[in-house]
Formats: sequence, structure tokens, C-alpha cells
Amino acid sequence: MLRRRHLHEVARLHRQRQAAPGPHTQPSLICRGAGDVLAQRFEKAPFDARRCALTAAYGASFIGPVGHAWYLGLDRAARALFRPGSLAFVGGKVGDWI
Repeated sequence: MLRRRHLHEVARLHRQRQAAPGPHTQPSLICRGAGDVLAQRFEKAPFDARRCALTAAYGASFIGPVGHAWYLGLDRAARALFRPGSLAFVGGKVGDWI
């Protein structure tokens, strides 16, 4: 069970990593891996570590960097088209989720 000090350590490491330059692929790796673990539980199949590792690696090596580049470009385009902070600016950035 995670204790408060463990959560503080995770938060500290996350802040430290976010301060580093470059695309941040760890969240994609963690989310993809955790999502596959949950999917395997819902499928009620035996846990396949290879599948989980491949899914997490795909998240870190492809989805993370491509998503990073996509959202940088989206931010650049939204800033060029709309006034930052306006409803249109926020809608332009959130609209790609829909």
C-alpha cells in the first residue's frame, strides 16, 4: 500500500522530470502499461507480461513523442489563430479531443 511519503517521493520525481527538456514519454509509458494491465484483468485472461511490456514500450517510443509534437503544433496553431486565454483559444485546443 502506498504511504504518504511514497506519494511525496513520486510527486518530487515527477516535478524533477517535468523540469527536464525534451518530450516527456514516461506518462505515456505508464498510462499505456497500466491500461493494458486493466484490459487484461477485464478480459479475465492470464496476465501476459510480454504484451504489457510491448504496449508500454509502444506508448513511450511512439505515442509519447508523436503526441508531444502534435500538442506543440496545436498550441502553436492556436496561438497564431486565437488570442491566448480566449474561449476560442481553449476550444481550439480542446476540440481535438472530441
